[in-house]
Amino acid sequence: MSQSDTLTPNSSFRTPNFFRQLRQHHGGEHQRAAEILPAAQPVSQDHRPAQDGEDALQAHQQGRDRGVRKALGHHLQRVAHTAGHDAAPEDRHGRGFDLRPGRGLGNQRNHARDKRHHHELNGGEPFILSRNEAYIGVLIDDLVTKGVDEPYRMFTSRAEYRILLRQDDADMRLTEKSYQLGLATKERFNRTEEKRKQIEQLIEFCNTFSLKPALINDALESLGTTPLSQGIKLSDLLGRPQISFENIQPHIKPLKKAIENIMPDAAENYKKEIIEAAEIRIKYAGYISREQQAAEKMIRLENIKITGKFDYPNLSQISIEARQKLQAIQPVTLGQASRIPGVSPSDINIMLVLLGR
Repeated sequence: MSQSDTLTPNSSFRTPNFFRQLRQHHGGEHQRAAEILPAAQPVSQDHRPAQDGEDALQAHQQGRDRGVRKALGHHLQRVAHTAGHDAAPEDRHGRGFDLRPGRGLGNQRNHARDKRHHHELNGGEPFILSRNEAYIGVLIDDLVTKGVDEPYRMFTSRAEYRILLRQDDADMRLTEKSYQLGLATKERFNRTEEKRKQIEQLIEFCNTFSLKPALINDALESLGTTPLSQGIKLSDLLGRPQISFENIQPHIKPLKKAIENIMPDAAENYKKEIIEAAEIRIKYAGYISREQQAAEKMIRLENIKITGKFDYPNLSQISIEARQKLQAIQPVTLGQASRIPGVSPSDINIMLVLLGR
């Protein structure tokens, strides 16, 4: 930006003229950014990026695919799929640096899907990341389900399935979805699937390989952990905090050979990723399994669609507060309804009964 284009808070600071200059400056930046992003083209020139509160939408007025709800009108539905740093007009309280990249990425994913599948533009299935698949899924679900009355920040503590949202398996969770959307290349998808295969093979080896006390106890004592009194599986031994692949493999020749056979031609750091991922899954298998079971229960509720199936203001069987919240937010699934503040588990059970479940 040239010297003449620079905004300075001089005599016009906080005057209407200053804010008009600020809007023009940001509008130009957003337009240039939109022209660079392939998924954001074409961008209509009459779509002005949102600024401040006058253009704001409440968070719950948008769907989990980050599109504006159709009830707000065709124009806003169309505007929501145009480019910019996020949906335009923007939702309220969405000005933090941690929100914009994630929410904007959600928009661009769905816009890319729409460009690839024009027949889906009217009623196609949106791309939605669930709460047990990505932190972006947690962020968007919180915004559109609970709404916000103060600035929102994405803390890991907001995710109830954060053991499943580890950074070591982000590629395992999301590469296939990215490939299906046309964002990841075939080469990257194949490499991820090979990595998945190698991790599973290493875990299977540890689950089936047995250790005898006489052959391993000296090594265990040298590593500062209790000797064995009876034979155990290698995976059980790796569950000890003092034991890792790195310090135990010199004492177990078959394990050392199995690790050496992991993608011999791959880069060393790539092999380390595979070993680390396998070790984490072995050490925390109990915690991971428990969270997966909890997530599966929620998924069952997520699969129950309730759009248009209830007349909330006249649903006398549930509490008044629940009726008001459900009417305002219009959840798409029963799982989303269960996360709305003011909707109790008994309200959800009543809705299940009314649905004949």
